Amino acid sequence: MFARRFFTRSIVVSVFALVVVACGLRLWVVTKSVSDLGELSEACEPTNPREIEDIAWFKLPPGYRNLVSSCFGFQGWGGHARFEIDPSDLDTFIASTRIEGPFSMEEMPTSSYFPTNLPSHLYGKYETLRFSQHILIDTSTQESYVIYVEVFSG
Repeated sequence: MFARRFFTRSIVVSVFALVVVACGLRLWVVTKSVSDLGELSEACEPTNPREIEDIAWFKLPPGYRNLVSSCFGFQGWGGHARFEIDPSDLDTFIASTRIEGPFSMEEMPTSSYFPTNLPSHLYGKYETLRFSQHILIDTSTQESYVIYVEVFSG
């Protein structure tokens, strides 16, 4: 009788210890994920344009202006960028993106990040299972183009 009670108590204590260890491990993983999210949310600041270039897979033309950018993530990650370029820099910028096909003058992105009802625009996208890049170019004025970039991965 004593041996059976001891065996049952040992099993209960072992299961309890495993639950405590599993909860502790889960708490560590969640805490680590949240701290990594904080690091990512501080990335892609306009003061360091190289970060958005690396994450979003494009190169800013030398004469870009008014960069606004941010990155975010949890289970995957993403980023946004908005900036202006001279029309003469458009081909250089497009060549630096992942988009291979022609940009559309009719299609519009569905994401709420992009503006709607532009009088004149170009839109291109690159999508795979692991990475997507959407670019909308506001060509409404001839003095400068406004570029909107949205990327996701994971």
